[in-house]
Amino acid sequence: MATLAVEGMHFYAFHGYYESERKVGGQYTVDVYVTLPDNVGRSDELSTTLNYETIHSITREVMSVSSHLIEHVCQELLASLRNKFPEIEKFKVKVKKHHPPLPGEVDATFIEMEG
Repeated sequence: MATLAVEGMHFYAFHGYYESERKVGGQYTVDVYVTLPDNVGRSDELSTTLNYETIHSITREVMSVSSHLIEHVCQELLASLRNKFPEIEKFKVKVKKHHPPLPGEVDATFIEMEG
């Protein structure tokens, strides 16, 4: 098996449990990992792998829809990736919310899901 990753996709998005978070927005970082079959890379054709641009486009679309929970964002991204690439057995997605509204200084919270 091989892993293809698109790490560190940065978005300004409007997710959060509190209305103020959904109005003001915040910084998010998304990582996507894709488990590919062993035969990937045996050809030099883009059609034999997943296009990074497509992964980024799907991620950007999901991040543009406001949600209350980053857990929901993560599930939506997994579902969108599975729908676009049904031949892929496994995806792993990490959604990180920078500077969440918590008492004290907190760099980030994140959720990571596989499926």
